[in-house]
Amino acid sequence: MMRGFGTLVQRYRCPRCGERTIGFWQKQFAGTDPRSSCSHCGARLAVPLGRSALAAAVATFVPVLGAVLIYAAWVRIGPQTPHAIWEIYGVLLIGFLVGGVAAVWARHRFVPLVCKDA
Repeated sequence: MMRGFGTLVQRYRCPRCGERTIGFWQKQFAGTDPRSSCSHCGARLAVPLGRSALAAAVATFVPVLGAVLIYAAWVRIGPQTPHAIWEIYGVLLIGFLVGGVAAVWARHRFVPLVCKDA
């Protein structure tokens, strides 16, 4: 059973035993070197190098792209008066956060956990 903040987020299945013991942050920070393990069977967990590298590239590019696209849309659709610097920073921050959420979703959707035990 999930408790606290974890109730908002699903738990992921262990690739070895199939139990839902892997938490959101455990998968988010999993690397190619197994640093975490399943609390049920003890399997050492990691992510594949290729998909992890691609997810890291996306996590770098997508938030910046989101910030630029939302800023461009705001300048084009928003009021045609001069914008204060805090408005510009605010719009860029919103775009960066939206892009960051998309990058986190992509990592959890497309980067699987693998068992690194022999």
